[in-house]
Amino acid sequence: MGNDHHTITIGQLDIEGLYGELSQAVQNDNTTFSEYSNQTQIGLDQLRKQTNWLRLKDFASITRTDESGHFAEIVVDKSLLAENENNPVFRSYQEVLGYIRDNKNIYGVNTGFGSNRKFRLSNEADTLKLSANILYSHATGVGKPFAVDVVRGMMLLRLKTFAQGVSGVHPRLLILLRDMLNKGVIPYIPEKGSVGSSGDLCSLSHLFLVLLGKGKAWLIPNDCEEMKYTGGEEIRDPRGMTWYEENERLDRRKTGDVSVLLDGRQAMELAGIKPLMVDELFPKAGLALTNGATSSAAMLALSTYDAIQLYHIANLSGSLTHQAQFGHMRAFELPVHLIRRQKGQLLTAFELQKFLKDSTLTGRCSLIAESQDDYSIRAMPQVHGAVYNAIEHVTFVAEAEINAATDNPLFFSDLLKNKEEFWHQFGVGEKAASDPLASKNAKSTLETTHCSAANFHGEPVATAADYLKLAVAELASISERRIQLLLDSNHNRGLPANLTLGQAGLHSGFMIAQYAAAGLVSENKVLAHPSSVDSIPTSSNAEDHVAMATNAARHLRIVVQNVAHVLAIELICGLQACDIRTRYAGGYVERSTLARSHQLVNKTNKEDQLPITQYVQKYMGEDNPRMMFPNFVEEGDVSAAEILDVSYLVLSRSAQLTRSYIRDNLHIPFIIHDGEIGEEERAGSGPQQFSPTEASFKEVEPTWMIETVARAIRNGSILKVLGNECVDENL
Repeated sequence: MGNDHHTITIGQLDIEGLYGELSQAVQNDNTTFSEYSNQTQIGLDQLRKQTNWLRLKDFASITRTDESGHFAEIVVDKSLLAENENNPVFRSYQEVLGYIRDNKNIYGVNTGFGSNRKFRLSNEADTLKLSANILYSHATGVGKPFAVDVVRGMMLLRLKTFAQGVSGVHPRLLILLRDMLNKGVIPYIPEKGSVGSSGDLCSLSHLFLVLLGKGKAWLIPNDCEEMKYTGGEEIRDPRGMTWYEENERLDRRKTGDVSVLLDGRQAMELAGIKPLMVDELFPKAGLALTNGATSSAAMLALSTYDAIQLYHIANLSGSLTHQAQFGHMRAFELPVHLIRRQKGQLLTAFELQKFLKDSTLTGRCSLIAESQDDYSIRAMPQVHGAVYNAIEHVTFVAEAEINAATDNPLFFSDLLKNKEEFWHQFGVGEKAASDPLASKNAKSTLETTHCSAANFHGEPVATAADYLKLAVAELASISERRIQLLLDSNHNRGLPANLTLGQAGLHSGFMIAQYAAAGLVSENKVLAHPSSVDSIPTSSNAEDHVAMATNAARHLRIVVQNVAHVLAIELICGLQACDIRTRYAGGYVERSTLARSHQLVNKTNKEDQLPITQYVQKYMGEDNPRMMFPNFVEEGDVSAAEILDVSYLVLSRSAQLTRSYIRDNLHIPFIIHDGEIGEEERAGSGPQQFSPTEASFKEVEPTWMIETVARAIRNGSILKVLGNECVDENL
């Protein structure tokens, strides 16, 4: 790989100090719940500050391509790859071998799985076959394949888990996972088939069949333009592929090239990675590779990262609608939100003020005697702020999960150096002394440092995904109401119905764009139904409560996509409305209405004080655009000069940057006409000049516009235009 690639180092998180402090607190009978809670929070905050803590932005940079179409390079700490006693990963592997050779039962290593856990394997060779068999038998997924970022996220999460040194796997698995990520091997994994406990068994089995040269995979190399495989068919490098493409596959839409789906062995060998033979597997490898709510955690992490961006975009699109509606600023003032004491609300009000700063459109509704705005405008801090609170909470859950060890069983030879002292705190020693029937089991417990538990259970992921999809769906719900507000001539303060500039009745304007938004919002309501409250017992009731985490996370991902499209529609409608308000600003041409208004504003004070309705009739004529001078303005003391200050209406800086980016980079025309472009406009002598690449609304497919803006939202390019205004380092 080139030196310009972003690199991320995967290493071990040090929990020994936190373990010591918390174990002492557990043994102290005087420790209260509140004290333990505070101590736990302090310890977890310290973990987040470690250099090997993986943040959501790091996770996204590994799983998705950068602007040049490359994936980040992953470097694994060399100390975790060595086959010696200084490596905690290797020590845990040696511990597993010791238990097997001492004929001690370890679940899933020398016993069967689930309801088969009572069956013991007779020899070490069978433990290797068991690792292969779990991959073969559990690969039962159905449906379309997971997107590239989810698959890479799954591999990264298993790599991060193994790096903790508690999984009992050979360091070679870390090397193989690193190489698959860095060399672009993307296993084919069906989306459906996991219940989220014991981990995402089904999807992980499909993923790691490729390690054995089985299954299917794509190859997306970072360092070559094309490759050949034995069949002679060309494999194009789809670096132009972006994760947010419509079908989220490996299409290169600009060139029409499609990556070839290969046999697992072909993909691995072309990448220069030797697949494992069954007899090269390691005890517990199969179980370690398939434990953990991994596909659901990857989707949760990616969707949470996307939700952070959608929150800021919702504030941006809402600020555009606010300006188009001549909205009040008083609803965003600091005292209002301090008295509510909600963090997200305060932050939203702050960002809205930033986005509306220097706009001369804000507050003009006072000229038409409207004292407040509709809820979808006025309540943005309250609604968007509640979404922020949810995102902040889920961010901590998602980051904890992508840094976690989610195996079963887990091996703690390093932490539990004094085994008797460790188990004594749970009463194992006393039980052995007082209950002869328990003596044998207690003695066995005291001799081991491995724990058979349930870190694979997806409940933390499932409940967080359910919470977030419920919250982020609200961004689309309130955005759709603002879209309708812009289109409704009875409520949009003088804008044309459906933002149509063509002949009324002949053209529909953005009417059906609102229909599309309504359809997406309705779908979100169905998808927001929680998955985590459902549980269908599995494995002959041995696994009697499951999380359905993958369903929750998969639905969250769809909700996030829908929200991006609704916000794209609002951005388009908001920019159209703002351009209608300001299209005459600055006087494009001499003969425009604006040019005449400039001249008239400088007339005598007597003329300037004419009631506005008389002024319009006398000087502006019948062709005056209603959206510039709403005809429901009452006659009174409002001076013509105040109203005609419309000639100096300007958008806020953030709106101007957004409008410029969408026009110049995405090539979406504003203002959009429903009818033919007049000859004067084509010649540049009308109120709006069109470039040769721009077209009338009837010549532009609305779907293309919506999809284009939605991609710009979801890949972060619109937020990048705004610089650091939307960066929250806490998230």
